[in-house]
Amino acid sequence: MRIARLCVTAACAVSAATAASASAALPEFTPPFGKPFTSTINPTVLETMAGTKVTCKGGTDVGEVSGPKTGSMTMTFTSCSWNKTPCNSPGSLPGVIETAALSMQIGYIAKATKKVGADLVPTLGGLFMTYGCGSALQARVAGSVIGLIGLPNVWVGPSKPLYLHFVQKAGVQKVTKLEGGLTDVLETSFGGPFEGTGLKSTDNIFFGENVALLA
Repeated sequence: MRIARLCVTAACAVSAATAASASAALPEFTPPFGKPFTSTINPTVLETMAGTKVTCKGGTDVGEVSGPKTGSMTMTFTSCSWNKTPCNSPGSLPGVIETAALSMQIGYIAKATKKVGADLVPTLGGLFMTYGCGSALQARVAGSVIGLIGLPNVWVGPSKPLYLHFVQKAGVQKVTKLEGGLTDVLETSFGGPFEGTGLKSTDNIFFGENVALLA
């Protein structure tokens, strides 16, 4: 009785969902599926190890969680520029850079501390994105990238976002693999050899219904 009185509704619901999934391999999203989402993207930096830096003032995502550990999304960055020159993907308006369709895989970055990540990989196995900045810079970005998911074991939904953080410094991504997985990084070619590339951004992901990422 005392425990029941102390347990707030949302926390109890997450605990119950976690218990129901105890036999499954966490982390995972709560069912049913699919779960479409949209997002707003904070100011973004795409930087190579050689120092080429493209900045974007914002953006949006559209996507869906299709299963306990899987999903898909496309990222669109807006007001993007390099040295004050607008950048854009082929066929997009100036300042707009779009990724390819991306597959999303959820896994632990560090199980002991319940750090969960989302690995974003081009669905068709091609380039992650392409863009140009005037006639001076033409970029092909290959590979994949892992973001840290904020707020595991908390209900999120239409008014409370799930956060997806991408962290890099000087072209080096902070998180490069999920536990038991392969190294996943981005690389950029400007017509020559590919060089390591880091993505710094935060996506604020909104679902149309309440959902929790159990970890």
